[in-house]
Amino acid sequence: MDLFTKKAQKKIYISKLDCEAIVSLMNNGFTFIDSCNLIENNQNKNMFKTIKSKLEIGEEISEVFLEFCPLEYKSYFISFIKFLPFKNSLSLAISIYNESKNQRKIYLKKMVYPVLMLICTIVGIYVFILIAFPVLISLMKEFNNDLNHIIKIQKISYILLNILFVFISLILLLILFYIQKNNKVKGYKLISKFKISRLIKLLVCNDFARFYEQCLSIGCSTLESINILKSLNEKPVIVFLADKIDKALLKGEPMEKAFKSIYFDKGLYRFLNISMYISNMDEMIKGYIKVNEIKINKFYNIFLYSIQIITYSSISLVLVFVYQILMMPLNIISNL
Repeated sequence: MDLFTKKAQKKIYISKLDCEAIVSLMNNGFTFIDSCNLIENNQNKNMFKTIKSKLEIGEEISEVFLEFCPLEYKSYFISFIKFLPFKNSLSLAISIYNESKNQRKIYLKKMVYPVLMLICTIVGIYVFILIAFPVLISLMKEFNNDLNHIIKIQKISYILLNILFVFISLILLLILFYIQKNNKVKGYKLISKFKISRLIKLLVCNDFARFYEQCLSIGCSTLESINILKSLNEKPVIVFLADKIDKALLKGEPMEKAFKSIYFDKGLYRFLNISMYISNMDEMIKGYIKVNEIKINKFYNIFLYSIQIITYSSISLVLVFVYQILMMPLNIISNL
């Protein structure tokens, strides 16, 4: 009985697919209620019945929808409904969520293989030095060889690998600290001061441009778009950048100058500067995103090739070294 009660009390949300269908139908002239009627089925009919009954007694559509909004869209929808009508708020929430999810998948997919390859190589060499190397040395001692230089190589390799492990651990700890929501802006401010931040700036500004373009695509003005991006609490770095632009505009600076900051990619400033003369900012933003994707892919390819070279070179050195050790007894026998 308790299990049944818990199941009955479990909160039900509109599915993401139904949300997309509602936006699509509303974009084609249907009302919210008509859209719900058209996509109603056995799974959602009770929920839609509750929604329609609440609307019939005069409750606001935005407040009613928030009760049943999918958790993935909810934080975005809450931010956008302050500035935009219901249809635009839901449409923008869906677009930005899907855009973020797709980009995250792309970045992770490209990073996982080279990073795993590097980690496996380092761990493999470390295990070899700790376990296999001493065994090989003990075998060679049976042939009364002078193994001092080999032992020195083992000790130096062991020290270097420990230093490398400590360095990687520190980097990972810093990354884990700065990817926390409350620390992301601090981390971005810190890394923006260094030249190595170019890839990070490209990734962040690419996301900013995507969200900005999504706002423009539904008819938002520049100021509306900036205010909407300032409300994206799920994206603290985007909020920080939007706030920087807003403050610059309030000081009377032109739009293109507002983007001229160490926190923005220089390419974004150049594209926006050109757009001021051709009066087509939306197309220029799309162009910037496409160019950025080419640059980001180039960075990833260089990173992947570098990791592959380091990995294959390390494995080759280990194999050559092992081969030389194993050949020592044969060299001794041939010299007898």
